[in-house]
Amino acid sequence: MKNLLTIIFALFLSTSALAEVSTSVAVTSDYVWRGQTQTDHGVAVQGTLDYSWKFLTVGTWLSNVTSGSGNTEIDLYVSAKHEFSKNFSASFGITNYTYKNLPTNNTMEYALTLESKIANLFIGYTDDYFAADSSSVYYQLTRSFSISKKDNLGLSLALGMTTFDSEVKVGSTDYLDYKVGITKSVNNFEYEFFYTDTNRKDKTATTETETKDSSFGVSLAIAI
Repeated sequence: MKNLLTIIFALFLSTSALAEVSTSVAVTSDYVWRGQTQTDHGVAVQGTLDYSWKFLTVGTWLSNVTSGSGNTEIDLYVSAKHEFSKNFSASFGITNYTYKNLPTNNTMEYALTLESKIANLFIGYTDDYFAADSSSVYYQLTRSFSISKKDNLGLSLALGMTTFDSEVKVGSTDYLDYKVGITKSVNNFEYEFFYTDTNRKDKTATTETETKDSSFGVSLAIAI
């Protein structure tokens, strides 16, 4: 599957004249992924490069992470989207999470996303959760609201649930995560002030320990 992603990405690069290209750069005070900080609550610089052609999108995303996961995360992804109507669409995607200094943690995830006027639902599955020898399923509901169209001010809400085939092997209980964000757009700039937390616990065969996942943060993204 990794080779397939590489081939698809190369094909898009060779036909870039026919594709729509988009890039962005972001800075965040804390890189939080599904409720867990990836930078020990430190600053992260991130970037994206996407090629879209008709219903297909191929792209890459990168960020610095803590040394425990390798110092750079580079994700390759491909997705196919079908719009059933103006208010409902579905897409299937594959993401390969890769870590420059810790390749044993590389993980492939398969995802289904349903987008509607009411809310968006994401379901992601991996058969080997970051080299833990356990499968995992992630569910997330997201909803965005406009607070002020005049000021381009919005509210974003997210609620997720992570489940594991083996909590002990992963070292974590199944858990819920949530995020509340205030967003503001100014030209090509997107600001977000957010709070995120979980009810996750570290787990061994005999104990469960409370974690400290809560994070207040701010991010700035620039579409180029």
